[in-house]
Amino acid sequence: MSHAQWTRGLRAKVDASWNLHRSLPHNMDFFILLSSLAGIYGSSGQGNYSAGCTFQDALARSRTAAGYRGSVSIDLGWMRTIGVIAENEEYRRNRRGLSDMGQVEEADLLAVLNHYCDPSGPSHDADRSQVMVGVVTPAHFRARGEGVPSMMERSLFAGFNASGSMQGDTVNTGGPKEGGAGRLLQQMSTTAERGAVVEEALKGKLARSLDVAAEDIDTRQTLAAYSADSLVAVELRSWIRKEFGVSVAVYELIGGADIKAVSWLIAERSEESKEAARDAE
Repeated sequence: MSHAQWTRGLRAKVDASWNLHRSLPHNMDFFILLSSLAGIYGSSGQGNYSAGCTFQDALARSRTAAGYRGSVSIDLGWMRTIGVIAENEEYRRNRRGLSDMGQVEEADLLAVLNHYCDPSGPSHDADRSQVMVGVVTPAHFRARGEGVPSMMERSLFAGFNASGSMQGDTVNTGGPKEGGAGRLLQQMSTTAERGAVVEEALKGKLARSLDVAAEDIDTRQTLAAYSADSLVAVELRSWIRKEFGVSVAVYELIGGADIKAVSWLIAERSEESKEAARDAE
């Protein structure tokens, strides 16, 4: 993202919100900013939009702390039937493949707005000037008997995870579940089968690391094509060692080989390690 792109996306929210703050009277019944959960979770490839949402959250808190009644920032998940996602099939497909926020119905949004637009409602302090609608927590997935997405292993969600460790719990994003791919690999008898197992597992892991849908990962592309930097490569290297018991250097992951080639490299090294163990017996 260029600086011009960053600024253009950021100013749409920052300048508009600040102009309203400065231009409107401060004794209004309500001052509502429509923000997004992207300002809480972050959004891959949309850092400028996420930053703008965070500004809106901070502005609502600042106004409330200064005594301006009815100031609130509403952090929305994705709207199912109205708005840009509802109008774009590609956006909807991408959203369904992610698990960072829940769908919000039009009726729910209107109910929230009705509550905060009511001038007879009670006032709130600065800590209640930010409302999250459509937020999901580890408990949501556990209640449905599903694994917890790896993105929720972030420290941000630690307060929602008092019931136990999330380590190893993941949602199936198209490949084998973590902890199962390594065992599945050992059951394969041909090089092609082993390569396919690793390819699917690596595809799923990369999708979770980048918070994108697994079907949007083309294994004919390089990791760099998905903006996977050295930090992502280090995370993948640790996962590969844990999952398949082999070592891969960071430069081998981001050095130009496509994802399929990296997958076959892992499969070959796993087989070499297996043969070496047999020879040592």
